[in-house]
Amino acid sequence: MPLSVDKTRLYDAKYRRRILDSVTEALKGDERIAGAVLVGSGSKGFRDRYSDVDLAVLIGNEAQLEEIYADWWGKLHKLLPVIDAFKEPSSHLYGFLLDRYMEIDIGFQGETNLFERKPNWRILFDNRGVIPNLMKPREKSAVDQAAAHDKRMQDSWYYIIHAVSSIQRRQPLRATFFIGFLRDEAILMAGLNRELNTTLRNYFTETDKLPEEVKKRIINSFPASVEPAEQLRALRAVVEFYYDEAEKLDNKLGMERVLRLGAAMRDYLSAFC
Repeated sequence: MPLSVDKTRLYDAKYRRRILDSVTEALKGDERIAGAVLVGSGSKGFRDRYSDVDLAVLIGNEAQLEEIYADWWGKLHKLLPVIDAFKEPSSHLYGFLLDRYMEIDIGFQGETNLFERKPNWRILFDNRGVIPNLMKPREKSAVDQAAAHDKRMQDSWYYIIHAVSSIQRRQPLRATFFIGFLRDEAILMAGLNRELNTTLRNYFTETDKLPEEVKKRIINSFPASVEPAEQLRALRAVVEFYYDEAEKLDNKLGMERVLRLGAAMRDYLSAFC
C-alpha cells in the first residue's frame, strides 16, 4: 500500500526560510568559514513552494577544506531534522532530505573552486569581501568544447548500431537505453546551441525553455511502445534530431565532424526503417 503523505506536512516558504536562516547562522559561527552564497532561484526569492535550497560555502584556508567538510557532516545532522542524506566527497557536497520533504544541498569550496555555476546567486555573508570577484563564470576553452563534441560523435555511431541490434534481437529494454542516451545527448547539444543548461548532470534544468519545435522533436523521440517498428521509428526520430543539433554545434565550433558521419548513420538506419 503506498505511503500517504499529508500535504500540510510538506515544507512551505516559512519552513524553508527558517532552515536557511538556521544554517546560515551556524556557518557564520565557524571562524574557518569565510562566506556563503545562495545559488539558483533562491537568490531571487525562490521560484515557488517546490524550490529547494542550494548553498556554496567558502572556506577561508583551502588547506582545511577536507577537515571542515568532514566536521560539518555531523554538525548538519545535529542542526537539521534529517530523514536521509548523501555525500559527494569528490566535490565536497552534502545533500539532505529534511523532515518536511525539503532538499538542501551544501557544497564546501576553496577560493580556487568557487565560481559561478548558475547565473543566479546572492551572498549570504562574506567575511573577507572576496566573493564578488570569485563568482564569475568559467567558460570551457575551445579545445575542451571541441574534444567533448568529438567524443559525442564517436559515441553516437556506437549507440545507434547497438540500438538497432537490440531491437532486432528483441531486447526492447536494452534498446530503450540506447535511444535514451542519444536523446539525452541531443538535448544537451540543443542547449549548447541556445546557451541553455540542458545537461543530464544538471537534471535538464532549462530543457523546458527550448523552442517549441525542439521540444516537439524531443517528445517525438520517445517510443510509444516496445514494439520493434515503434522503437525503430523513435530511433530514426532521435538520430535526425541528434545530427541536426550536432551540425549546428559543428558550425558554432568551426569543426567539420558531423556531415560525413551523420550521412553514413542515416544511410545505415534506412536499411531498417
